[in-house]
Amino acid sequence: MPGGSGLDVLKAMKKRGFDIPSIVISGSVTATVGDQLVQHGVQAMVIKPFSLDRISQEIQKVIGSRYPSESDAGDANEG
Repeated sequence: MPGGSGLDVLKAMKKRGFDIPSIVISGSVTATVGDQLVQHGVQAMVIKPFSLDRISQEIQKVIGSRYPSESDAGDANEG
């Protein structure tokens, strides 16, 4: 990203109070950067190259954890 990084964007979003699901797509992520991304609210990281199925799975996980369906809520109440 010219002039900054995805981590810079996440920090700015957090500073401004944005609370939205985030998925990072990168060619490589070190353990240190991965830890920083998680600290700034990243729910998933996908390393390039990736398949459409892979990114679709991560999107579904993030959406599902953020916005559980009514059937998921019913399952939790049955136990």
